[in-house]
Amino acid sequence: MSTNRRINLTVSCPAEVPYAWNITSDIYCSDMTMRIDRNMTINESANVFFDNITLIMNSSSGAHNGIWSFGNLTVNNSNVTAGNPDDDYFWWNEQPGKLVLENSDVTEVNYDRGVYFNTYSALVIRGNGSSIKNNQIVIDSEARQYGITFLEVSGCQFENNTLISTGASAIGVWAYNSSYINLDHNTLSVTGSVGYGFYLNYAIGINFTNNTISTEEYPGFSIGDSSDVSFFGNTIVSSNSSAFWFNSQTGDVSHFNYSFDTYNVINGATIYYFEELSGTTIENIENIGEIYIANSDSIVVRNITFADNAGGLYLLNTHNSLVTELRFPKSKGYTLNQRFAQNNTFTDISVNNTGKYGISFNSKYSNNTKVMNLTLINSFRSIYNSQYGNDNIAYINSSFTSTNAACIYMTSLGEEQITNTFTNTNVSCTYSGKGIVYLDQEIELYFTDTIIHNSLGPAIEFNTPNSNNSSLHFVNATFNESGIIYDAGITANYTVAWYMDVHVNDTDGNPLYGVIVTARNRTGQIAAVGHTDQDGRARLNLTNYKSNLTDRFYQNNYTINYTFGNFNGGWSVNMSTNRDKRSSLNLTLPFIGNFSLDNRTSTFLNKTKEQLMNYSNLTLARPFGLIRWIGNTNTNGARLAQHIMMASKLIAVNTSALNNTFDSSANLEITGVDCSDYAIYRSSAFHNSAASVIAEGTECPSNICTAVSCNGTTLSFTVSGFSSYAVGPVLAEETPDTPATVTPSGSTSSGFAKNMESITFNDVKAGQEKIFILSNYLIAITKVSLKAKEFISKMKISVRSYEEAPYSLLESTIDGAYQYLKVSHENYFDNSQVEDIRFEFKVPKSWLGADKAMLYRYNDGDWNKQRTESTSTDTSYVYYTGYPEGLSYFAIAKEEAKVVPVKETPKATEPTAQTPEPILQSPQPTAQTPTGQAINPTQHTTKPTPHTQQEKSWFASNITMLVSVSVVLIGLIIAGIVFIIGHRKYPHPILQSPQPTPQDSRLGTQSPHPTPHTPESHTSQPDQKAMVNSLIRRAFEGKPVPESVQNIINATKAWAQEQSQKGHTKEQIKAALLKQGWQEDLIDRLLG
Repeated sequence: MSTNRRINLTVSCPAEVPYAWNITSDIYCSDMTMRIDRNMTINESANVFFDNITLIMNSSSGAHNGIWSFGNLTVNNSNVTAGNPDDDYFWWNEQPGKLVLENSDVTEVNYDRGVYFNTYSALVIRGNGSSIKNNQIVIDSEARQYGITFLEVSGCQFENNTLISTGASAIGVWAYNSSYINLDHNTLSVTGSVGYGFYLNYAIGINFTNNTISTEEYPGFSIGDSSDVSFFGNTIVSSNSSAFWFNSQTGDVSHFNYSFDTYNVINGATIYYFEELSGTTIENIENIGEIYIANSDSIVVRNITFADNAGGLYLLNTHNSLVTELRFPKSKGYTLNQRFAQNNTFTDISVNNTGKYGISFNSKYSNNTKVMNLTLINSFRSIYNSQYGNDNIAYINSSFTSTNAACIYMTSLGEEQITNTFTNTNVSCTYSGKGIVYLDQEIELYFTDTIIHNSLGPAIEFNTPNSNNSSLHFVNATFNESGIIYDAGITANYTVAWYMDVHVNDTDGNPLYGVIVTARNRTGQIAAVGHTDQDGRARLNLTNYKSNLTDRFYQNNYTINYTFGNFNGGWSVNMSTNRDKRSSLNLTLPFIGNFSLDNRTSTFLNKTKEQLMNYSNLTLARPFGLIRWIGNTNTNGARLAQHIMMASKLIAVNTSALNNTFDSSANLEITGVDCSDYAIYRSSAFHNSAASVIAEGTECPSNICTAVSCNGTTLSFTVSGFSSYAVGPVLAEETPDTPATVTPSGSTSSGFAKNMESITFNDVKAGQEKIFILSNYLIAITKVSLKAKEFISKMKISVRSYEEAPYSLLESTIDGAYQYLKVSHENYFDNSQVEDIRFEFKVPKSWLGADKAMLYRYNDGDWNKQRTESTSTDTSYVYYTGYPEGLSYFAIAKEEAKVVPVKETPKATEPTAQTPEPILQSPQPTAQTPTGQAINPTQHTTKPTPHTQQEKSWFASNITMLVSVSVVLIGLIIAGIVFIIGHRKYPHPILQSPQPTPQDSRLGTQSPHPTPHTPESHTSQPDQKAMVNSLIRRAFEGKPVPESVQNIINATKAWAQEQSQKGHTKEQIKAALLKQGWQEDLIDRLLG
């Protein structure tokens, strides 16, 4: 037991004390009942010890006397109460005395002495080091009372106590301006209509551990302007409120800097407290109790489901954050709350709140907040905005429903006016005799496209005097306009306005953009001015009347006028509701849409039809670029916005949908161009993105794209006619552009080098290291680092991989190389200017086997091994660091790989029409051709590119291949690689007889048609089968291939298994695959 020191003990204690008992010396009283009818004052010089005492205060006097202790007081194993329920008493422990209250029952304690606070206080502790342990304390049920009050005290203990308070407005334990108090393992029950368990103001170093708090309407904890507070393992049980209310008045960071563990719960659900986060996402949590986010910025809270009977989400000094996809099936307390929080967005949230408030921006300066797509069903106030600030809060596309309370409750302790807006929102509440929009502060509210409905009373209520000078604006709002109540003397006002929609079309019914619409009220004053948009509509908000709460001042009738060049018209309208007016002008203007937003675009006002049909130097512009036709164009009725595309680095004109005057010479400008690295691409088709033009088009010839110049970031050039033009980077080639391969349909294909990455560093200082991180799965190198030996103004590094060696540039290759690479400086610097070059790369274990990889560098016609070190390994790859002697061409190969000279490739000639070379076989069987037999191919030709074809990487050179592979697959269906056509209808083409026998080594009948050319018979022709074999080999090596190639392998493997089950031997199946062009080692891999 903790106890005070005692000296000079007096053991004779009075049983009856009908007088004011002033204790000046030490006493010890035990095992007795004491009745005290006056104040008991313990002087600073005394030490009092009560052990096993029943102490009855105010036993017969009918007064409200109490215990006033300036000396040390110890009460142990005792019962302290009042003579009757009406004779409450106070108990004050003052400095320098220390109170030790342990193992005792305390009841009926509570009285307002009016000394420090105008409220009832049960037990006030001001003595440092006091200890309250293992007691049961029942606070008398006065209307307003504080239970245990730690007042300006330090170093106290409050442990293992049970405290019960039933006052209508109560606090269980309050610490005011106190420090370093431990409150552990206590049970508090505070069941008043306004009741908190623990309450802090201006406190520091308070520890709450393993407490259980039960409340009714208010939170278990209220923490105001306190710091260094910890919460561990506390249990809050609340009927209609939250666990915590953080009530800082200043927003100081330390007032939200608390220590929490995850063992704090409300109604059985976990409470999370996050602080000092930045750019963090909190998402995908189920059955959560409450979330508090403090002193944070740019947070995303997404996809959270809160537990039934739990609290909500609280942003404390947290800004620029997004809260979305929250679900509250049955929440309590303050569901969405923020304090000292700005620029936050709440969206896509559903709330069923059976507790206190739905939205409680009950704080200072929670500004610039958006609440969107919120559905809130609330049994009390849906929106409760109080105290200072809460300015510029927008509620959009939301629904609020409350029962027996105001839906929207606005109150403030400040003097500044604030502004909130409600747009497309449904406010539907039931509140008998009261306004469901309750205003108790100076405020400006905007209700647009909103419904306000109270089935039991008025819609709006102004409360005096706080709502003076408030202003409400209703636009297309439905509410009971007679249902506005206010206190006498209020000076507020409101306006009721509706939409005037004006639609203006041309002769053909097409909307006209830019028509000026002006509205004048009944006195001739201009009330609104608008312009028709791309849909030909101008919407004006016109006030029906203004009101000062007592009188209405109508603005009707309005005169509406429209003007468009030489055209004009007008009418009169009464704006007692929304109005819509449609007009048609006798002309057909071109439709230019967003082009009209750029002042460089030509204007069409005041033009005759003849002028529109011969428009000179038509200009269309957007931030992305500009077109200026050199001659005349027929713009009459042209749908330019639909058929002309300007986007990032793209200008495209769909001349097939416009008249032929648009397919003529024009000056083009494209913005956002890197003038140090660009190329103009052209496609005859109409495209809506630069990437598709680059992928499917070719570089624009100099006879079509002329007068090219690039200044700053603007590229200018002239074209002879129209299609699609785009700007992209120049492919990193050292050879002339490779001619595009002609596909069977005759179209061309080209594109970005997806196997190439580059980076540019500016103003690199001597000795500065630069690092280039790569994450391109087509490039084995993952990191390039080098150090500048001298100042380099621009350092551009490019890394490109090759599927095959770039034969036209090399005199020799590496046998079996995993990958060829080019790491270049793009002529911005040379090898003499850099040092300490390092490459980090990886190779698959499936390719490497037990060997070691080596980095080879190509220099002066020779391949030289570079120092290469293995650094790490994982389940799939071995990782290396290479130390090259300079930038150049490189190869990654096995350590013992051999150098192979490049053979001279025969020069390709243009095939003639008389001697076409077969590329693939037609997929269409004929009635004359036996099913399953080889068919003569439909013959196609292609212009071979023997050198640069190999240099192109898989994606860079063969975006065309993505088209070609589909053609190859068609041939392979007949050739026997894929059996997309079900084998139930047709026998598998690899086995040309439906029932092959082991005796037939060819596994089929002889084709009546000539045997197609084998790969060996035309070495100068591109070998489609060899290409497919190469793709299959890539797949076996674990390298990326098109999905269709993997389908070939899977389908052939399934067919082989089926034939094996039918009795065919492995040798027969292998022979059939060899006959159809499969390479032998690939067959062995396939058959295992």
